[in-house]
Amino acid sequence: MDDKAKNPKIITPFILFSLTAVAAVILLLTSAIIWLGGIVDSLSLAALIVGGFFLIVSGVIYLISLRPALESINDRMETIYNVAFAVRNGYKVAHRYLISFFYDFLK
Repeated sequence: MDDKAKNPKIITPFILFSLTAVAAVILLLTSAIIWLGGIVDSLSLAALIVGGFFLIVSGVIYLISLRPALESINDRMETIYNVAFAVRNGYKVAHRYLISFFYDFLK
């Protein structure tokens, strides 16, 4: 069976979906600002209120989901550093041992 028949093209629909989702979010935020601007009689104040709301939402998302993930990545990087440090020290010890062995051998 042909590989193209098994794996339909997904890039174009994904790009179109992403573009329409971004357009929908922009239109939703614009309409929320205009609606709130009608209530408070100031578009700039409405924009600040909506922006502040999404700042709080992004902070909550960071604290709930992203921070533990970033801490996990940091722990893994620390483990990699410790392993690399141990390998480097092992190499130095082996190098000193081989140098002293060949020095004694050549005497």
